[in-house]
Amino acid sequence: MTVLTACHDLVERYGGHAAAAGWSIRPERFEEFRQRIGAISADLPPVGALPPLDVDLVAHADTVGHLLFRDLAPLDGTGDPPVLVAIAGLRVVRLRKVVGGHLAVVLRKGREVLDGICFGRAAELEGQLHEGDAIDVVAHLSVRSWGGFDSLDLELRDLAPMDVRLAARCQTAAAN
Repeated sequence: MTVLTACHDLVERYGGHAAAAGWSIRPERFEEFRQRIGAISADLPPVGALPPLDVDLVAHADTVGHLLFRDLAPLDGTGDPPVLVAIAGLRVVRLRKVVGGHLAVVLRKGREVLDGICFGRAAELEGQLHEGDAIDVVAHLSVRSWGGFDSLDLELRDLAPMDVRLAARCQTAAAN
């Protein structure tokens, strides 16, 4: 609707909602309408583009564990958005679609593994993510308790092929 509102002077009438729109235009105004819509649309994000994520911490996978979760836990639940951690240097061990269009992911960090979940993104990631891939992720850390054991879980918000430079910088910073 924003695009049509910006072209209100060229159309006879228009209307609609977020999922559909309609308009009436005189044939002699169509070329100007097409050019204006093209110029406006060039500045819009691509359809389906995800909004940028505000990352609170960048860490190498080796430093992500229960101690980090404990340190970050007081920041959650304060009314602010969840704490997001960019984690460099993970490897995909297993992928599994789960009910609701979600993707369960097992990730290796050194000798340990972490469970992760990508909510609602199974179809999008199918064919893009494979077992054995080296990746970096942005995640919200949580702990799941079951059978008397606590396990660290990652709610994956984004992922990308591993950036070797990022992983090396994180590893160097963690060592110092």
